Amino acid sequence: MEKLFKDLVIIGAGPGGYELASMASSAGLDVALFEKSELGGTCLNCGCIPTKTYFQYAKVREQANKLYAKELDFEFIDLFNSKNDTVNVLKQGIKASLAKVQIISEEAKIVKTDDKVLVSSENYLIDAKNIVIATGSTDASIKAKGIKYAVNSKQLLELDHLPTSINIIGGGVIGMEVASIYNALGVKVNVFEYAPMILPRFDKEVSRRLTNILKAKGINIYNNAGVTEIKKVKGGYKVIASVKDKIIEEEAEIVLCATGRIANTSNLGLREAGIRFDKKGIKVNKNLQTKNVNVYAIGDCIGGIMLAHKASFDAKVVLNQILGNKYKVNYDLIPACCFTLPEVSSIGLTEDEAKEKYGEIKVVKELYRANGKAQAIKETDGFVKLIIKNDLIIGASIIGEEANLLIHEVVALMNAKVKASEAKKYIHAHPTLSEIIQGCLQK
Repeated sequence: MEKLFKDLVIIGAGPGGYELASMASSAGLDVALFEKSELGGTCLNCGCIPTKTYFQYAKVREQANKLYAKELDFEFIDLFNSKNDTVNVLKQGIKASLAKVQIISEEAKIVKTDDKVLVSSENYLIDAKNIVIATGSTDASIKAKGIKYAVNSKQLLELDHLPTSINIIGGGVIGMEVASIYNALGVKVNVFEYAPMILPRFDKEVSRRLTNILKAKGINIYNNAGVTEIKKVKGGYKVIASVKDKIIEEEAEIVLCATGRIANTSNLGLREAGIRFDKKGIKVNKNLQTKNVNVYAIGDCIGGIMLAHKASFDAKVVLNQILGNKYKVNYDLIPACCFTLPEVSSIGLTEDEAKEKYGEIKVVKELYRANGKAQAIKETDGFVKLIIKNDLIIGASIIGEEANLLIHEVVALMNAKVKASEAKKYIHAHPTLSEIIQGCLQK
């Protein structure tokens, strides 16, 4: 076993890990990066990027239906290959950004010897000034008979053919994105969500509106659905669920289990190294340090908000801490986007959360159908909702075309603490969807 000495060792090459490694090496630190699988982590290889490739094809196909009343012919293998090409291009970009980093393709764990914490793998033992755990998250599952028949999102994205039908267990972001995309590509879709509404972490009004839109497109959505069993049947699988004291059975060619993500803390030697963790994730302080101040943890493995862009900013916090710089991030203002059709985005408090926290608030809403650009492109389903308290925006929810772009105007306003009465004076170009936000502010 070779012993190395490094300024920084990172375990995990997802968005948090590889960005930290790149930034740290650019800052002159000697860095080693462990990744037992693929550079880019879940987000690049079997999550955010692959699904957005499919999303774009699905969106164009749906828009063709709206504008030309015509279905576009396509070969799924072309989408599949395009997805793989996109992933490979981005992976090469990551590899190039890590030119000065020693990348070790082995599983690593934390070891403690003589009151010193080291990183060990099959062929290396590394003594580092600082260690960062960035092992991400893994798929959660449910206790249901026959759950072994369900695939996860990674396995779904490895399919080089399009199923004729799909049962999706879980109505969160992953489940609803897949539901929208596959529906637009001509697949019969059934969704089983345990909670009373899909996208339970988003604004309730948004959830209700999205439910109605997707049902109108032919997606079956079962809320309050407790899946009890998956049975193998001829031509596919049957999902059996209890829905408000009724038994619902739906057959489909494939079953996707999309019941969320859990922190990946296994096989890391955390307990032996004296690093505190529980089923929610690794315990860290405001500087993302574990009980050992030279050992940090970032991203999904610490639980809480599991988003790639949050992990990226965790990386910036840690690097500046290591370098002795002051760097503050407002983790209360993390935008979230769901690439359904139509798209959904949010930041800050939902209407219910704001009412619970503050009592009296101001809620303003503007509909897409009142917007000229939305009418011109036939994307009139949706609305922008702003939550205002003491003339400051404290929350926003958007459902509709380009919601993932529009939310960032609100992100800027909220971070800069611009008063709503001032923001209403900002001139927006016409005709644009951004005028919907201006319409909200005028109320």
